[in-house]
Amino acid sequence: MKSSTLLFAVLVSTIAIAQNNINIDSSLNLIGSRIMRQGHFADAMAVQENGKILLGINNSGWDSKTVLKRLNKNGSDDSLFAVNSELVFELLDKRNTIKHILIKDDIIYFAGSTSTNIGGTNTYPYIAALDTSGQFKITFGNNGIESLDQFSTIEGMVFDHKDQIVLTGRKSGTNKMYVMRIDRFSGAPDLSFDQNGHKVIYSYMTQENFIPKDIIIDHQDKIVIAGERWIFKINTIYQKNAFVLRLMDDGSIDTTFQSNNSNGMRSYNSDTLLFQDAFNIHQRKNGNYVITGSTLDNFSANYETDYHIFEIYNNGFENLSFGQSGWVIEDLGVPAENCFNSHLYENGSALLLGSHSTTDSAYIAMIMIDSTGNRDTAFAATGQYLSTFGEPGNLAKLIAVDSNEIVIGGWTRWCSAQSCGPYNVGVARYLFKQEIKEPSLSVMPLYETKYGIFPNPIKVGNSFSIKGSSKELEIYSLTGSSIPFESDGNRISSQFLTSGTYIIKLDQNTRPHKLVVIE
Repeated sequence: MKSSTLLFAVLVSTIAIAQNNINIDSSLNLIGSRIMRQGHFADAMAVQENGKILLGINNSGWDSKTVLKRLNKNGSDDSLFAVNSELVFELLDKRNTIKHILIKDDIIYFAGSTSTNIGGTNTYPYIAALDTSGQFKITFGNNGIESLDQFSTIEGMVFDHKDQIVLTGRKSGTNKMYVMRIDRFSGAPDLSFDQNGHKVIYSYMTQENFIPKDIIIDHQDKIVIAGERWIFKINTIYQKNAFVLRLMDDGSIDTTFQSNNSNGMRSYNSDTLLFQDAFNIHQRKNGNYVITGSTLDNFSANYETDYHIFEIYNNGFENLSFGQSGWVIEDLGVPAENCFNSHLYENGSALLLGSHSTTDSAYIAMIMIDSTGNRDTAFAATGQYLSTFGEPGNLAKLIAVDSNEIVIGGWTRWCSAQSCGPYNVGVARYLFKQEIKEPSLSVMPLYETKYGIFPNPIKVGNSFSIKGSSKELEIYSLTGSSIPFESDGNRISSQFLTSGTYIIKLDQNTRPHKLVVIE
């Protein structure tokens, strides 16, 4: 997922949002937020299962050091992590950043870039691995760090269905991007992935540039990337639109996804006169994708920006029944509004996060859009909620969500008379209570909090995968008969299953799943 890790899975059930608005969680630092680290801002965040918050903190200048910091759930410094809650990280001598954090089986992975010169022209990405105490895992890469000096940036990072790490970013040159898979224990490239462990996607137009922004693994184990595509004319951007690219598990282009470009991508605009990007992509349980980002009216007097969300079918075509011809563009009431992150709830509502800026004030701005494209007024009176970390200028880029908590990260600073002070890291937590209805077996959803099965339904003879590491697995018919099966890790063969409905038990402490097998 993008620069934040959506670590908590939403509780699985048929969810109906109750008439409870979002509220600040005062159990974090007594006031619901904390400001720290003057001269820095947070570019990455993850929340552990115990509620501790990891922040990737970068310097606002050209200081060579970057910081991975961990807070306790109450917002205090976690003195058990690294040195007094902070790992101060320096790979090279000019500038280092942390842009992404993932957590898997008590291993913390963080990734970013490092520059060997002040201007940042000689820049390459890295990925590092730590244990939960903040010590480098020396078996990963070179003493805990794997350098990827054949590339320029890491823009997205995700675990695939094999629990390997898939990365995407930019390669040297304005019209190239890459996708790479590495082993999460050693950091070595997975050489079975395309060629030499990575795939490079080129533009066949000299005046075209594309920048990946987010990456997910979908229900069919396919790799889906979203980002922005620029078209230049006389060295000036005259068109910017969102793109989506889908690859097979082995790195090859998925030809079932309807591309409108020679490189396998499909580009999207609600209006060719608008500049539109894609910062995040999610997948609904029905297989459709939801993409969020910002729209810039480059021809308006104030260069107005707004939030947007659009939905596409699994084959890449726009879902014209969503919003207005597939798109929802939300004006929050001021000229400068930028959507930087989002989260998709199990009931289909999407929470969009970003900034809402006027001359001296910039608010944390959240808006909830329901599954049909309308504002969800059960979230807030107008579906929109404004807040701050504590000072007038705020920018929120990071979000982590569980069933009833929303953690936000970014930066804040004091502004007055169009003059602003230094950046400070900001973190806040909100409560959004949801009414959870117990699901009946006939409406059992695809995922549970800890485990899940996908794809579902499957065709006779195909296999399905287990989400999570279940030590128990049992398959029953609806009459209660136990069904034999063969497994390869988390992937289960269905060769013994005929068409029909089966009950999958993954763990004695979780509800069973319904698996449908079709001809």
